[in-house]
Order: sequence, then structure tokens, then C-alpha cells
Amino acid sequence: MPVMVFAKKSAATKVDSAVIYKSVAEALKKDPKVKNEILKWNWYKGSSSDDPSQYPYATGVLKGNPKGYTQNIAALTNTADDNSYRLYLFAANEDFSDAVVLSYTDDVSIDNPAKTGVWIDCEGNAIGVYSQLPYSAIESDTMFKWNGKSLEAQDTEGTDPTQKAYDAEEKLIAKGDIDGFIKFDKNADLEYVQKYDSYYTLPQKVIKLAHAKALAAGKAGDIKRAITLLKFGIDYYDDGAAVDDISPGISPSDVADTKKISQNEFCTILNDYAYFLSSDKQYKEAEQYLKRVNTLCPDRAVAYFNLGDVYWETDNKTLAVDNYKKYVTLVKNKNVIPQQVLERIKAAQ
Repeated sequence: MPVMVFAKKSAATKVDSAVIYKSVAEALKKDPKVKNEILKWNWYKGSSSDDPSQYPYATGVLKGNPKGYTQNIAALTNTADDNSYRLYLFAANEDFSDAVVLSYTDDVSIDNPAKTGVWIDCEGNAIGVYSQLPYSAIESDTMFKWNGKSLEAQDTEGTDPTQKAYDAEEKLIAKGDIDGFIKFDKNADLEYVQKYDSYYTLPQKVIKLAHAKALAAGKAGDIKRAITLLKFGIDYYDDGAAVDDISPGISPSDVADTKKISQNEFCTILNDYAYFLSSDKQYKEAEQYLKRVNTLCPDRAVAYFNLGDVYWETDNKTLAVDNYKKYVTLVKNKNVIPQQVLERIKAAQ
């Protein structure tokens, strides 16, 4: 099977892949060192995507090009036996209609043909080959320095972008920077998350911090901010791994306590979120979350009180009184029952 190749970290010039293919194919035919070499690329002809991963080559500008050639093309291909790989470097004219072979190397190691790429490091005058381990976020990057005559293999570096991202998120939470976390998480590219401890431990940390910051915002009168923070925290918690969604080798008992907050605490957070929504006159949304509280924590009196207020404000007096009655039944200290609640119940009789 041909290897899937894509550009990574290249400031590539946009050009039709068919033009690239034609020019490098002609270059291979003319070059005596690689004559009759079959170029096997997974071309995505006709693709209109702006995603560089859809184009199996990388373009850029390196130093040391022959006269009349201002551009470069890097391409990683299967060799004829399909079991090894070859990295080519081409020089091309400005519009890529003409190309020549500058060099190639077979000193290329691929961990996973399905996730392998090539890019041009213009500043470092080098080509990089990227490969990701199967079923893993761990990547290896190997650089090949172009010295004007040949490609020299440099050191291979292994990285784990997902672990780095989780480490950064853990630091933001430890600092209490919920805004920084939200911004970072929005752009985080996480893969195979079930293999990482943070996938199981971060959700409860995030929802707790979001709740604390939301309460502070609400106290300061910034209801909109309180809603935004709690919405993120609840959604992040809900989207986190359930205890039964665990990778092999990880015991559910190891993550159950760290992934979950108590049912009681979760209901408190949901109720507070619904309260903020109601304060902002977002009654429909508040109703949904209060119903969720009643399902999870049916003995929580204040949720029925808040739901009663939501129904009252939306002119659904019958449901409002039903929830007020439930609240009165459940509340232990009858002295804290608002007089207005008792009056509304009485008026409905």
C-alpha cells in the first residue's frame, strides 16, 4: 500500500497537485540515478480542501538550488518493493511546471505508514519526516539536512503532543486560570486520550474550578460570566470519560474516585447553573438543568423551589405550585420557607 504523506510545519506555496505530480514525474524519468522509478503517492486529485494534510508533498524554499530554480518539493514515497521508503528532494521553477531531482535518501524509518508526513524547514535548510506510532499519540521527527549536494540524516526526536497538552492544562488548573484553560483547550489537538491519566482526572478539577470562579462572578454581579464558566465546566465534565470507558490495562477502580465528583456536589453545581440561567431570564435552559437535578438528587428541596420560580415566571402556575409544594414537603427547616411561596400555594387552593 502506498504511504499517505502530508505536509507538516511547511509554509507551502499553494499549487495544483496535478502540476506537482507532472513535473516531478518528468524529473524522475530524466534523472539517470532514478530512471524508471515508479512514484507511488496517494494523490488527492481535484481536492479543494485547504487542509495541507490533503496534499501528499511539501513545498518550500531551500538554499543551494540550481540556477533558474527557486522552489523546492519534498516527497516521501514507497520504493518498488513496498517495504521501504525513499525521501526525495526536488528543485522546481517558480510555477512548479519544471523540476529536477536534487537528492534522495533511503535512510528513512517509518513507524506507521497510515500517519506519516514530510515537511520543509526553510530556516534550517532541511526536510523533516514525521511518523506517529500505531494507536498512539507519540510522534517521531527525523530531520534531513540539505547541504547543497546530499541529504544528511540528523537525530530523531520523539514527542508526545497529547501528554504535553495535558501537562499544560494541568498547570493552568493548578494556577486557577480557568480562562487560560478554556482558551488552551479550545485549540488542543488530543489523540488516544483514554491512554492518559488526565483524561480521567481533569474533568472533576475543571468543573470544581469553573464552579468556584462562577460563584465569584455571580457575587460580583457578572451573571453572564458565571453562566459561561459553568456551562464550560459542566460540558467538560459531561464529555469526560465515563468509568466504563477505560482503556485496557487501566482498572476502573483506579479512576472512579478521581473522575467523579460526588452526586451531591454535582447537583449543587447544576442547581447553581440553573439559578444563574434563571437570573438571566433563560428559563427554558434553567428548567432542563433543574429537572436533571431532580432526577439525580430527588430529595434536594431547593431545586424544586427554583423550578417553581421558573414555572411561575413563564406563567405555568399549576406546575409552579406543584414544585413549591414539593419544596415545602422536603425542606427541613420550615422557618426558611419564603412567605411568597406559601402565599402562592394558598392562592392556588
